[in-house]
Amino acid sequence: MDCYYFIYFLACIDFIPYRYNSTENVTYTRMTRIEYKILEFGWSQHRLPRDLAELPVRNGFMDKLIDGWERSIQYLSNDNGVVVLKSFGADGLPGGTGNDSDIERSFSTKDTNGNWVRQPVGYR
Repeated sequence: MDCYYFIYFLACIDFIPYRYNSTENVTYTRMTRIEYKILEFGWSQHRLPRDLAELPVRNGFMDKLIDGWERSIQYLSNDNGVVVLKSFGADGLPGGTGNDSDIERSFSTKDTNGNWVRQPVGYR
């Protein structure tokens, strides 16, 4: 019986990195961290950064501005304070399917009254 638990344990060790540390998940995690940094920047500076390089580096935090494929995350913003973060997926080209699909995250940096938002909507 102990042999079965050992085999199950080995299977889990092999499975966990691929499921939870996929390049897509790394990209989503980095985009979330960038979103927090952009919101904090907007709240404190009363403007959006011109580009992601303008965001402050915080020691001890995940500050990579690249996706899981080690390519720059695209940053777009408009006059209404809506930000779009984008990765072009595994192939690095717009569009695609599967691993080549684009990953996009958009969020507003201002509330309905035009005030800067400090935390993502729904954060508790």
